[in-house]
Amino acid sequence: DCVCLPGYVGGNGGECEECPLHAYCFSGVKDECPAHAQSPVRSSNATDCTCRAGYYGEDGDPCTACEVDHYCLGGALRSACKAHAVAPKRSPSLESCTCEKGWYGPQGGSCTECEPGYFCFAGARYACPPQ
Repeated sequence: DCVCLPGYVGGNGGECEECPLHAYCFSGVKDECPAHAQSPVRSSNATDCTCRAGYYGEDGDPCTACEVDHYCLGGALRSACKAHAVAPKRSPSLESCTCEKGWYGPQGGSCTECEPGYFCFAGARYACPPQ
């Protein structure tokens, strides 16, 4: 019997087609990548499936949502926001990290403590109104 090459899907002896996005194909059989994972066309192995941004996990394994105060670029890496920065669950980039209340600085950057005479919220510093 004729069997499709790795990266292609189709029945024995039948036509073979490219394995679609977000799946992998071996011996003519197509399997979907785990939830929140992606793979290129013509993937042939579960390890071709990598977690999308906002998630992390080893290639081919289930993907876990990035925790609060972390960001995940995709793949296996999970990184903590810098000191005194916060981020929501499933944050996809360093720019998702914003300075916590009482601190200011650029998104994804270092945070500086708010000085007397100012109040700081969402990474921005504002002068207190005159008394």
